[in-house]
Amino acid sequence: MRQLQAPAITDTAERHSFPAPAGGRYVASRTRLAACDGVSLHYRSWLPTDRPVAGALVFLHGIASHGAWFAETAGFLAGNGIAVYAPDRRGSGLSGGLRGHTPSVSQLLHDLDRVVCLVEIRHPETPLFLVGSSWAAKLALAYAAGQQSRLAGLLLHGPGLFPKVDLSPFRKLRVLLGRLTRPERQIQIPLIPENYTDDEEYRAYIRQDAYRLLTASARFFWETRRLDRARDQYAARLSLPILLQIGERDPIMDAAASCRWLGGLLAPDRTAITYPDASHTLDFEPEPTLRAYRADLLGWLRRQIAQHAAGEAASEGRHGR
Repeated sequence: MRQLQAPAITDTAERHSFPAPAGGRYVASRTRLAACDGVSLHYRSWLPTDRPVAGALVFLHGIASHGAWFAETAGFLAGNGIAVYAPDRRGSGLSGGLRGHTPSVSQLLHDLDRVVCLVEIRHPETPLFLVGSSWAAKLALAYAAGQQSRLAGLLLHGPGLFPKVDLSPFRKLRVLLGRLTRPERQIQIPLIPENYTDDEEYRAYIRQDAYRLLTASARFFWETRRLDRARDQYAARLSLPILLQIGERDPIMDAAASCRWLGGLLAPDRTAITYPDASHTLDFEPEPTLRAYRADLLGWLRRQIAQHAAGEAASEGRHGR
């Protein structure tokens, strides 16, 4: 994929400064940029205000959610020097486009590239990390496989690579037929709030979330299947550091299969962390699991940032001689 030119940005007035949990202060904002086909893409950002930006992270959300589901963890990271950007996938959250629909995997990758390009411009020479949560792990794999030189690491949160939950045979037939005759036809997403978390307060949040997708288009499910078929092809190309975090009690994804898959990759730096009492959405876990998840996430990022800095210094030393 070619690197696109800097996207046009429209900043909103919604900028707020907050104290971060277990860290410094950060500013949160909501912004829009235009996709290459003119669709308005919405994204949130959380930026440190009392310390330099040590690294940047782009968070990709799952099939039914949007960037705000990562907000509390993003604030934690921003308070510790990590700039976080969370785009809403087209057709999801506050982004434009037909709800629950995508024209192609290629279009989703171009949309993501717009955001990555923006982050590179705002934070030049800063290690950049990509997070794929749940369904978005598929898209993150595809993007990372082709853009490794621009990324310092790939993170997979409850990755949607080995799902336990699937469409019924009847709905699969509707996808097969609909992709040819009615690609925008909506099909129910087979997930309920109880699948995401055991915490009742977060379940209530999910139920009341007006932007949560309940359906997606036949084309969206078909393009998802294309990503599934290419999973191992993408993964075989990876040499990036990879962190996988998943709950052992995840009712949506197979934690054991995910860890075995990671262990079989050729990438030299692979880390899998499982949480025995955790469900699917680690950002919606109660203490002490939530604290452990965030500490592991920040610790891994800091180690990769330090290694990146050491590598840059060594490279400069070689060229300086």
